[in-house]
Amino acid sequence: MKTSKLVVVASILVIAIIGISLAPELQATNYKQVIHIDLADAVQDIDLVRAMHLQLNSDFLQRNQVTYTQHVYYNNMIVCIHGTYSGWMAFFRTQPYIQATDITLQ
Repeated sequence: MKTSKLVVVASILVIAIIGISLAPELQATNYKQVIHIDLADAVQDIDLVRAMHLQLNSDFLQRNQVTYTQHVYYNNMIVCIHGTYSGWMAFFRTQPYIQATDITLQ
């Protein structure tokens, strides 16, 4: 009886140790691709525009920088979008449901 309890406890420990040791490898394979694009290219994809409107607000904009970069999670990727102050302000003045061709960046 004591031997069977010891075998059960030892097997549970072995399974737990194997599970913990494999966890970092499983997480490493579930990575997201990072894409860097310009704001003018980003507004051509209407679904990306909707994701941008859902995830971003204009709080990051200040007039003392030349370009601004924001990260958006879209289609299992991280999209880094680069744009100027005037381009981002034009983007935030638009509505998320309009066509991408209606957005003009200055």
